[in-house]
Amino acid sequence: MEQAQTNTREKGSIKTYLWQNIVAFVLSILGPMFFLAGLPPFIMSIMGMLYSRQVSVFEKQGDIAKATLCSEMAGNYARFSIWWMFFVYLVALITYAVIQMTMPEMINMEVMEIITPMHGKMKSIVTSTN
Repeated sequence: MEQAQTNTREKGSIKTYLWQNIVAFVLSILGPMFFLAGLPPFIMSIMGMLYSRQVSVFEKQGDIAKATLCSEMAGNYARFSIWWMFFVYLVALITYAVIQMTMPEMINMEVMEIITPMHGKMKSIVTSTN
């Protein structure tokens, strides 16, 4: 009975999850700034996009079972990637907030270390030409 219902689906009715995988891909591109935390969702979103492309291929061939399986896999990859990046961004935000509350001087120290040597070099260049 269930088999008859799945075979009578109209073409294009199975979700491809392509947009969700594209969103996961874009989010994961920003992931390497968190020490390669974006690498797993990057790979998973590419795999999800490949599965979502296969949904329409199998639908055109009339193989609804394979199209449904590819749709489920694409959806799982998209959800995994988006949740992974959500938690990566959440951990980064919490870490930044904790550092800001406990050691606020650490946030600006890196910037000062970059700027100070440049000013020192500029001063030495200026004083040596005078």
